[in-house]
Amino acid sequence: MVKGILFDLDGTLIDTNELIISSYRYTLKSQLRLEVSREEIIGYFGEPLMITLGRYCSVEQLPQLVKCYREYNLARHDTLTKSFPGVREALQLLKSRGLLIAVVTSKMRDTAQKGLALLNLLEHIDVLVGFEDTAKHKPDPAPVEKALEYLALNPSQVLMVGDSPYDVRSAHGAGVRCGVVEYSIFERGQLEKEKPDFWLTTLLDLPKYIGGIDETIVY
Repeated sequence: MVKGILFDLDGTLIDTNELIISSYRYTLKSQLRLEVSREEIIGYFGEPLMITLGRYCSVEQLPQLVKCYREYNLARHDTLTKSFPGVREALQLLKSRGLLIAVVTSKMRDTAQKGLALLNLLEHIDVLVGFEDTAKHKPDPAPVEKALEYLALNPSQVLMVGDSPYDVRSAHGAGVRCGVVEYSIFERGQLEKEKPDFWLTTLLDLPKYIGGIDETIVY
């Protein structure tokens, strides 16, 4: 029986796609004079900031690039962070049925909390696994395993929901079934290669994959 749900954050619970893309492009152009396409940046969605920026610069340059990214991102966070339809209602339903909810993200904890609080989602989250919580990150299973540890659940008792290939690989590596949202910024064919266990048009579709939960939602 499913007792908990693990969610990725960016691109799954909150829409920060444009915020992330613009933050990377601004940083790389202003600091390194590099013009990087949207498509190239999207290909790195899901991995930690320092790993993505580290692809373009030396170890010595990295701290300044991270600083630039975070300053730009923070200044535009509240303006460019948006909600996805049905997310808050789905979380309310899951909590009302007694399920535990964890967020598993490669973001720093304070930034993740900021996005969740902005969209009034933080109150529904029992556990937040951020960048600081593990030495390894998605697509490694370590963040998912850490969430299981915090929730005191085993892999058969949870489902994970994400929007990227990294989410599916991380979940499957930990023995957890993983679904993908169809509003993902990734091309469907790219996601299908990872063999997700189910697809969600919105998070309001989740109850059909969880035994014993009423699918009727009262607004």
